[in-house]
Amino acid sequence: TVIAASAGPSGIIAVGGANGTVCALDVARGTSRRRAASGFGEITALAWTKARDGRGLERELLAVGTRERKVTIWTLEDDGSLTTTHALHLPKPSAPLSEAQRGRVWVAVAWVPEPSKDNGDDTLRDGGDYRAPRLITSGQGGDLLSWRVPMKTDAGDVVDVKDAQTFGPRDAAHTRTIFTTTVIPPSSATSSMPTTCVSTGLDRKVVCWDVDALERQWSFDALGGFVYDISIDARDPFSVIFSCGDGTVHTWDCSPTLASGVRACLLWKGLPNTKVTSVAKRPGGDVAAFGLEDGRVGCFDIASGKFALYPECHGGAVHTLAWFDIRSGDDEGGEEEEGLMTLTSASADGGVWRWLDTFNPATTADVKKSGVLDARKYGKYLDLGKLYGGGVDDGGDNSRAIDAFEYSPRRGLLALGWSSGELSAHNFGQELWRCREHVKGITCVRWHPESDDDSSAYASWLVSASKSGCT
Repeated sequence: TVIAASAGPSGIIAVGGANGTVCALDVARGTSRRRAASGFGEITALAWTKARDGRGLERELLAVGTRERKVTIWTLEDDGSLTTTHALHLPKPSAPLSEAQRGRVWVAVAWVPEPSKDNGDDTLRDGGDYRAPRLITSGQGGDLLSWRVPMKTDAGDVVDVKDAQTFGPRDAAHTRTIFTTTVIPPSSATSSMPTTCVSTGLDRKVVCWDVDALERQWSFDALGGFVYDISIDARDPFSVIFSCGDGTVHTWDCSPTLASGVRACLLWKGLPNTKVTSVAKRPGGDVAAFGLEDGRVGCFDIASGKFALYPECHGGAVHTLAWFDIRSGDDEGGEEEEGLMTLTSASADGGVWRWLDTFNPATTADVKKSGVLDARKYGKYLDLGKLYGGGVDDGGDNSRAIDAFEYSPRRGLLALGWSSGELSAHNFGQELWRCREHVKGITCVRWHPESDDDSSAYASWLVSASKSGCT
């Protein structure tokens, strides 16, 4: 069901149904008129506007989008009834459609507000007809169309309108069905800003168009489903990576030097029938680690899209991934420039594994099996839960498992949050301290950025949050 209220003096509310009928509800009078649109199919969109006919009388028009590949224009009569005056037939798509696209017909409609007579636009046009109102509709296969609806009509006849302008070019348009379109007029009649139109489609794009020039101003790729995790590379803080519920991984380039604000890109299409619940970009590299809902962990190459999965699998969904560069040397500046890069993963069953070897999927991926070429080498890991006295979270009252972890930024001290509410810190197997800070399980731990600086007032500081809502 679609509902649209008229902004005109009538205040009529139009209701479109899945059976192709449109009802005009007069709230002030408490009456309704039902108009059967036989053969028009499901009503997908309704939009009202006001326009003047050849006699200079202001009329209220209702645009009705249907799944029958056309738009009908109805005029509101003085008695509150609706009369069909125009039929706008959608042109053939500008690009070939697949079988699935041909079955996904959805027509969105939106009127373009014309300048008011207060702005000197009260003159007759086209030999006695006022300016024909403009209507923006979706077309077939992702096209966006602009129509001029003539106000001259023949009594009792429906005028067919077949001429429409297509927003373009084609490579700037949506690639799949458009669901919604909204026209945004300038803030004032004297504003230099153009009238714009924003459309959303099945391709998950949000596109802003210049209505007068019929050109795209900007577009944005929306994320696919629920966002499970966000990763930021400390060496490239303007690059943000998202893992989504549809199995995809996206990135945003938030660099302040970009003229368009944010540049979005799909990094990885994921695996079928599973969700990417965690993601972490390797610092300073083109590799990103991912964790799946079924407990698998892997890496993909950002440049080539190649990926590989570790041969071992967690017993629950992977909720945290962290890279850390283990360096040797003292704290007086004798550290190595680059040490051993490690990957640690944590799952919903309380397991925390540090993988002993990491890989670049661009060179070690077994494409046929979606794994690594040397499973024996890359399948080894260190179970930190068992090393530090934890177990698997079985949901019991005495369950004691690791629910959260983080490495300190420089020394790599490991902070652990436990399902029992305990908080502990470790230095490669040596427990530095442990205390019970929360009543319920800990959900997150974070070191202060200056926690490794002994001269800082925040040396060894960290923050934790728990299921009880306390920090």
